[in-house]
Amino acid sequence: MNAPVSNSLRRKVYCVLSARSLPYAVKALESLTRNSLDDLDVTLITDGAADKVALVGAMNTLGVPSRHVWRVCAQAEADERALVVLAGYPNIAAFRFGHPCWRKITDPLLFAEPGEEMIILDPDLYF
Repeated sequence: MNAPVSNSLRRKVYCVLSARSLPYAVKALESLTRNSLDDLDVTLITDGAADKVALVGAMNTLGVPSRHVWRVCAQAEADERALVVLAGYPNIAAFRFGHPCWRKITDPLLFAEPGEEMIILDPDLYF
């Protein structure tokens, strides 16, 4: 995985996906990191530990340019963050566990800093 580099000039990109979407998601991620004019800080949020391993492996094979940084977080990491970030918002915390796709709405904010730009992508979006 890329070494984390703090740089406020990087655009913050979030994508919630499972390893099942890798056959098409890798094409989108490769295209994004190859064609982006901006430096990116990409956070991929997935389900379990096995999905995290699969996504890290896929990202390692993409040849992501070094001007971008990326990380993969499993749901357990999001759940931990939700305990703090959503402590005052019990309805949003409960919403996360409705339909699995609802995490595409709730989980990126768990990894973002308050007030920062968030670009939320779906794994089947191509650039």
